[in-house]
Amino acid sequence: MNLSRSTYHHKSKSTADDDKVLIAQIEAIIEEFPGYGYRRVTRELHRRGIPVNHKKVLRLMGEQGLLRKNKCCWIRTTDSHHTHRVYPNLIRNLAVTGANQV
Repeated sequence: MNLSRSTYHHKSKSTADDDKVLIAQIEAIIEEFPGYGYRRVTRELHRRGIPVNHKKVLRLMGEQGLLRKNKCCWIRTTDSHHTHRVYPNLIRNLAVTGANQV
């Protein structure tokens, strides 16, 4: 038949059908728990008896646009609208020509 050896060991993958079922499960979890990211979704899939890799969940959620946006954890610490006097910058237009001049 002139077929290579790898043909006998090749497994046909029906990933499209498996991915559709998995995407439906992921969407159901996200509807139930809207704050879940891919890590929590993976753990919930494991609890429901679906063994799946976290990298696959991340890839599928990214393709479907289901990833959660990160919260901004930046806190503004400077208050520029205070009532204290603002002193002028006295060395703004000073040309420094030597050491210890300012």
